[in-house]
Amino acid sequence: SNNNTGNRIILDIGGSDDGLSLRLDQNRLYAGVASNNTRRNFFVSYTSTAWNHIALVYSTNTLRLYINGAEVGSDTNLGFTATTTTTNGSRIAANNGSNAFNTGTGLFNGRIDQFSIYGSALSAARITDLMNNTPLLESYATTQPLPAIPAAPTGLTASGISSSKIAVSWTDAAANEDGYE
Repeated sequence: SNNNTGNRIILDIGGSDDGLSLRLDQNRLYAGVASNNTRRNFFVSYTSTAWNHIALVYSTNTLRLYINGAEVGSDTNLGFTATTTTTNGSRIAANNGSNAFNTGTGLFNGRIDQFSIYGSALSAARITDLMNNTPLLESYATTQPLPAIPAAPTGLTASGISSSKIAVSWTDAAANEDGYE
């Protein structure tokens, strides 16, 4: 940020009814979350105008704020366990008219790089990996085990019908396949 005063929004995901927000004001970094019009927030001192890695993690009834891989603030008893849907839009560095703080804000004054949203809460170790540009080496794909090998056919016979054709027949002894090739 070039300026840590003036009530400047960093991110606004959702709105004052259900959403997640970060803002700067009076050299404080505020983290906020709203669920069904119930709002919770906290702040930490923040005077830096240098590049920093900021991570905001919401999970169940907990909101955590990380700066450069270190947890600097949290609320572990929000009083709710989920956010629901909202018709409010989302913005980066701008306010959509409604935010989790339920307050008016100015535009962010600075630069934002590598902004990401993840579908699950990241651990402190994963946040440090991201800060250090270490890829998240996880896959949520599930590979099913291979089926059992079918039983070999029995009674295999081959007969020459012509110079270009052979008749092949067998008895299918397997119950876990659709055919042979």
